[in-house]
Amino acid sequence: AAADMSDGQRFRVCAEGLELTITLDDKWSARPFAQAVVAPFVKKYNSRAAEGQRQLCVEALKTVLVDGSEVARTVIPLPSSSVVPLSAARVDLVFGEPPPTQMKLRVSAADVSIK
Repeated sequence: AAADMSDGQRFRVCAEGLELTITLDDKWSARPFAQAVVAPFVKKYNSRAAEGQRQLCVEALKTVLVDGSEVARTVIPLPSSSVVPLSAARVDLVFGEPPPTQMKLRVSAADVSIK
């Protein structure tokens, strides 16, 4: 059943050459798009990124495309269900350069995790 929501909303999230299939249940669909979709994607991408490869951060998100149509930046804080319609199959995230403060934070956090 294509529109059956009992097991959640499924769609592909793509950015920087990584493609993930995300399933959002009702609870996650109600969370802000940045928290429910962007943050888990960033975490997964960064965990797979090779050493020296660019790390992504939620703050560096520039553009969101849903099935090829650009979504206004103002909707990113809204619930995922408002950003990604049930019929959507694909969400593309376009990241720019992170804000300078974010970069410093990330570098210091990276130093801490070196074992």
